[in-house]
Amino acid sequence: MSSEDILNQLKATYLAGVPAHLEEMEQYILAMEEGVQYKENFEALYRKAHSLKGSGGTYGFSIITSICHQMEDYISAAMQDSDNVQKNAFDNIFKYIDILKDTQSLLLNNNDDFKDIENRLKLLKDKVLTQEINGLLVASSNNMYSQICKQVFEQANAHCTISESGLNALQRLLHEHFDFVVTSRENSDLSGPALIAALKVGQRKGDKLKTILTTSGTNEENCESIKPDYVILKNKSFGGNLAKAIEEIKNSI
Repeated sequence: MSSEDILNQLKATYLAGVPAHLEEMEQYILAMEEGVQYKENFEALYRKAHSLKGSGGTYGFSIITSICHQMEDYISAAMQDSDNVQKNAFDNIFKYIDILKDTQSLLLNNNDDFKDIENRLKLLKDKVLTQEINGLLVASSNNMYSQICKQVFEQANAHCTISESGLNALQRLLHEHFDFVVTSRENSDLSGPALIAALKVGQRKGDKLKTILTTSGTNEENCESIKPDYVILKNKSFGGNLAKAIEEIKNSI
């Protein structure tokens, strides 16, 4: 048996096991809704979403990884505190599971047309987020400039999703809806210019994703080939210039 045959067999086994994992997640959610061992079931739910996400990435099912990423974000934001669960949180998390079920069916039938899945993800994200616009920040969460970015996002009433990996950010941007992305030029695994160039190749007609490239350098000439919508220098005016760019993006939507 060739290595390709083994990989295909592993992929098939993973897909066949997805419904059982989703059924477990549904049981965790029902227990949480009833107030039974809330913390334990919350942690089990998050671990299961994280495990499905990681395995999906391992076997090349980037659409599953993107759905689980968004689900993880929502679980953390809306369900972590048993005394302060967001309104309709349980209904919304079941909608993510329904999307995963339909995605698994598509993949089992070798159908890679995820347009409807991506549209449903966008509609769900628009529903569960209260901020006016939605941005992806590609940066280390402990970086000083990322802290400034998060403050600017908050002041602009923009939802901030953080990815510490350029490759991970690319995967999410190709499947999920974001209004803009802020990426440093100096990412470790996929540079900002390479990320923006890849997005332009993968971007569908009608997409309106705006790109903001942040850089420590002063030479912007080598940005001309990729044409980010904004190039912002990491200097004393960084926060103000980023706020201005996000405000312009917000007004253009």
